Amino acid sequence: MADPNCPASIIIRPFRQFTLGFAIFYLFLLGLMFIQRLGSSWAEWLNWAVFPIMGIVAVNYMWHKRMVFDPSQLHFINMPLDHGRTTTKNLSVPYHDIGSVRLLGDQLYIDTRQGKVSFPLKPQSRVATELQAAFAQFDITMIVQSSLVTSDD
Repeated sequence: MADPNCPASIIIRPFRQFTLGFAIFYLFLLGLMFIQRLGSSWAEWLNWAVFPIMGIVAVNYMWHKRMVFDPSQLHFINMPLDHGRTTTKNLSVPYHDIGSVRLLGDQLYIDTRQGKVSFPLKPQSRVATELQAAFAQFDITMIVQSSLVTSDD
C-alpha cells in the first residue's frame, strides 16, 4: 500500500522540457514575423491574429499533460492512451491495477487494467528519475531496459 510518509500528491509533467522548447521556438518565430514588414493585405493581418492564438493553445495543451500520484491512485491527466492511437483522456488508476511500468529504450509503457499509457522518455532524463522515485514510494517497480548497440568492427 501507500507509504504514510508520502506527500499528499506528487505531480510530474512528462512533456515539460518539450513544452518549454516549443514555447521558445514559437517566440522566435513570432519575432521573425514582427521583424518582417506588414503589408496592407488581409492575409498578413489574419496571420498576426491567428498565429499567436494557435501558439498559446498548443503550449497550454502540452503544459497540462501530467501524472498525479495521490495516496490512493495514479491520475493521468490529458495523456494519450493506447500508445497514442486515441485522443487524450483523463484516467485514474488504483495502484493495485497497474500491471507493469517499463522503460524500454526511449519509450515508457504503463500497462493498467483500464488502458495503456505510453510516451517517449529518455532513460537518463530527470523525468525518468522522478517517475522511478514516485513509483518506488508506492511499491511499484519501474523496469528500465536500455541498451547500446555496439559493433566490433
